[in-house]
Amino acid sequence: MTPYSQGPSGADAMTAFKYGWAKFQQHLGAIAIAIGVWVGAVIIVGVIGFLIAGAVSSLFTTTETIGGFEYETSSGGLFASLLVTAIYALFIFVASMAGNYGVIRGSLAITAGRAPTTGEMFNTANVVPFLLTSLLVGVITSIGSILCYLPGIVATFFLIFAPYYAADKGMGAVDSIKASIAAVQNNLGNMAAFFGLSILAYVAGAIVCGIGLLVAVPVIMLSSAYMYRTINGEPIAP
Repeated sequence: MTPYSQGPSGADAMTAFKYGWAKFQQHLGAIAIAIGVWVGAVIIVGVIGFLIAGAVSSLFTTTETIGGFEYETSSGGLFASLLVTAIYALFIFVASMAGNYGVIRGSLAITAGRAPTTGEMFNTANVVPFLLTSLLVGVITSIGSILCYLPGIVATFFLIFAPYYAADKGMGAVDSIKASIAAVQNNLGNMAAFFGLSILAYVAGAIVCGIGLLVAVPVIMLSSAYMYRTINGEPIAP
């Protein structure tokens, strides 16, 4: 039986990041595979989405010959452009969230003391609630960002655990969002510190030509899983 140590009553941001860094090093191989699948899925699905978008675009394109020269004209105008963009964006979103789902599931497995196997990370049991939750969270944060950006940061802060509730417990989008808001509100000080450290880690990773994000992102997710379990009073695997 895997030994557990009960998390502290108040989730500590620095402890979470130390834990996330230690577990990242311990499970580097599995995490690298998950990230590889993530990046590969985005590229492959992105290409497929691009090809489908191109095929749809051709349906709204007609060729005219004027003075011996051929000209392509769009018969759909704005509608065709929006449709093609929406199709491509949908494919990229699904691929990105599928990879995100795998990394979150892997982080939850590690904090629970289970091996982050491919089967564990990409178990599809809760993928639909996760995708719907991620979509709703994305819409909310995007609207917030449009409104002078600050509301988007606030929304990101309070909705940070929504994908974890969906991926872990299969909760619906609205319930996941409500649970995340309540969890953050009840641990406001510690979560503010954690959110600040997460931003610093992300910026630091982005500065190193973006390559540092391959380390920063999984460490942040592992740390987030630690905070998620601790705040919910769940045991943390040492």
